[in-house]
Amino acid sequence: MENAEAKISAYSSKDTNDNTQKILRAFLEHLPPEGQRNIATDIIEVEDLYQLSQSLRTGLLMSSELIFTLLKMTIDLRIDFPVYSENKKTPVVTPSPRPGYKEDIKKLADKLPKSSSHNQQKVLKETCLRRDGFR
Repeated sequence: MENAEAKISAYSSKDTNDNTQKILRAFLEHLPPEGQRNIATDIIEVEDLYQLSQSLRTGLLMSSELIFTLLKMTIDLRIDFPVYSENKKTPVVTPSPRPGYKEDIKKLADKLPKSSSHNQQKVLKETCLRRDGFR
């Protein structure tokens, strides 16, 4: 984690509104130990810290903020209506700059159950109909 902190410290802000260092440090400080190791690895390996911070901000922080807002409105107002950002547009999630994230997605997708073939579905339907007296 020292290498990640050193890389954050060496980062040069793009402008006065650039919160990259604050965002990355917050994740390093407040995530559980395994999350801290993962984010530290990402910080060390990624080329663009700004893009990483924006991906974390939009992907995690803004979605949490939206959930909180929806819950608060549901509880306080007891009505259901859409929520928009300040500019009336749905926020866009910044793509992850994490190296290897596409391979991680593929590995996860490979673990998901495969859909059955048309023939398997047909056999299942016929078996169920036979079982139920063709009703």
